[in-house]
Amino acid sequence: MTGNANIEIKHVIVPVDFSNSSKNAVEHAVSIAKKFRADLTLLCVMDPFTSQALNCKGAKFSDFKEKAAEALNQLTRQIFTFNKIEIFVAEGRWVRAVTEMADRIPASMMVLGVGGKNRDGFFDGPHAYRIVDAISIPLLVVKEDQKAKEYKIITTPLDQTFHTREKLPFVTLMASAFDAKVSVIGLQTNTDKETSSHMQAIMRQASQYVQMKVRQYQDRLIASKNEVGDLVKHANEDQADLLVIMSSHEKTFSTMFSSPYAQQVLDKSNTPILICPIRVSLVMNSVSI
Repeated sequence: MTGNANIEIKHVIVPVDFSNSSKNAVEHAVSIAKKFRADLTLLCVMDPFTSQALNCKGAKFSDFKEKAAEALNQLTRQIFTFNKIEIFVAEGRWVRAVTEMADRIPASMMVLGVGGKNRDGFFDGPHAYRIVDAISIPLLVVKEDQKAKEYKIITTPLDQTFHTREKLPFVTLMASAFDAKVSVIGLQTNTDKETSSHMQAIMRQASQYVQMKVRQYQDRLIASKNEVGDLVKHANEDQADLLVIMSSHEKTFSTMFSSPYAQQVLDKSNTPILICPIRVSLVMNSVSI
């Protein structure tokens, strides 16, 4: 595996509805922006929950905008000054507002806080995997109790699906910035000779690529009958601070009749998850495998 996907984190966007989970997402975004000296944009959209959080339910947009801008400025007042921080307040729906903002900036990554009570689908964990397809940039999903800290151990799975290796440049980018150890979990769902040989080749190529870019690395290849369960189990054993997966997963017999792969991982994991959209890094065009 050779070549360089030439990806950077230059601008991070965070949707903020003033819930505890979105405020936690801001803390994660700040940590990442500091490491990459990236710009940071906080976006707020007028909706019933956010209006209630700001004690301006039923107010017209101009009044909401003023109050939201004041609250966003308060959130950013204590943040570092070496890069640019912007705030935006919009009307309409969250997905459209975030999509337009991500395209206009353009953003390199989005951090989304999920969970909390009485939220709409945009801030619900089960819907987060869909947002990646809408914005076409990596999405870091953090739950309210996953507090911001250094990502010192980063775990990522590999399998035989077509896009599985496209996340590796993001794995190594984050690992280099945080001086993290990378742990690669090879998930082998079939044990026939051809499949075994293919998985071993994937693991060798991944090992060569990752070890050229990070100081600490480990991998293991396991026989897996439950990819999501085994991944979460081994991430817990790693004591991972970050889990990196793809937004979509090739249909296998085990996943064909269940919910999308990224959604299943998000539901079961206790670790912040960086979800990479397919071909976001154009790895298959810039990396020879």
